[in-house]
Amino acid sequence: MSGASLSRRPARFFVDVFESGDEPRCGGSARLSAEDWHHARRVLRLRQGDAVELVCAGAPGRVWEGRVDDIGHSPLVRLVRVLEEPASWGMRILLVQGMPALPKVDDIIDKGTQVGVDEFVLIAAEASPSGAIDKAESRLERWRRISREAAKQSRQPAVPAVTLEQRPDDLMRRLAQEAWWSLVLDPAADVSLADALRLRGCEWGSQGTVRRLAVWVGPE
Repeated sequence: MSGASLSRRPARFFVDVFESGDEPRCGGSARLSAEDWHHARRVLRLRQGDAVELVCAGAPGRVWEGRVDDIGHSPLVRLVRVLEEPASWGMRILLVQGMPALPKVDDIIDKGTQVGVDEFVLIAAEASPSGAIDKAESRLERWRRISREAAKQSRQPAVPAVTLEQRPDDLMRRLAQEAWWSLVLDPAADVSLADALRLRGCEWGSQGTVRRLAVWVGPE
């Protein structure tokens, strides 16, 4: 496009390690993982002084502006200022997914993260493939990596958790204790999702309120 240029937003990374060993602070440093640093150097070609965005794994929702401080073998990023604070209102979405064929879970985690799902729980359902929930244990770390990469690419303020639950009754008790409202999706339902939320008063939270919605989806 002639006469115009497009600016690229800084890459976003999720970090666990801070040089000070305590809470992140302005002027402090964060250490990227080896995998992220390889991507930053080899793919993004970041250099000393380049801007990045950081989210602390222990403080979801707070986004920091950072500057690459060290491009050697010690991948440090200096924290400059807070760009975004955690939202004090809105809606958290938990997807309770009846276990489908295992290869389909990759796309469910990837696309679900991109559209803003906050947590995934995979459960055994009546129509789940035989033994799928038992075999899923070996793929759990893979799905968590997919969640993390999708969160970075879609600029989410946190990495969604991905867990397995063998007993739906245990999950239902947990959701009740944590004040989640559960909604089962049915393609034959005569009420739309938006109408169901309005009828139950479970629309987006007003200022100062975070509503919690657990959406149950079958493996079909």
